Amino acid sequence: MKRIAIAFALATTVLSSTAFAAPISTTSMIAEIGCKTRYSEDKAADIFANKYRGQRAVAKGEIVKLDKGKVYLKLLSATLSYDIDIELRDPKATYDMEKGQRIEVEFTVDGHGGCFLPFSGNDGAIQDANL
Repeated sequence: MKRIAIAFALATTVLSSTAFAAPISTTSMIAEIGCKTRYSEDKAADIFANKYRGQRAVAKGEIVKLDKGKVYLKLLSATLSYDIDIELRDPKATYDMEKGQRIEVEFTVDGHGGCFLPFSGNDGAIQDANL
């Protein structure tokens, strides 16, 4: 009986930490390992690889550029261009969007950005196009 309880507890822990995990906040990720990180470049890269790459995330920001199926969002007010580019699951989703529009996108984290290059994501789905 004790083995069953341990196995159940282990299975519950694994399920709750993966399948039902809430998407991470993109602004939190940028604060931790972006341009103003307190970590060395090597440590920030390791944190990205182990904690963020492949995870679902949510970004809320202003569209500064649109390409077919890709949005470029400014999330932080201090950013001169954009903080993240996200390839959308549906390439036609950008057709009626406009620069300056505020949106919320859920996506899979793919690329580590910093001071000069943006973070990147793929498999994006628009959650709210009228923020």
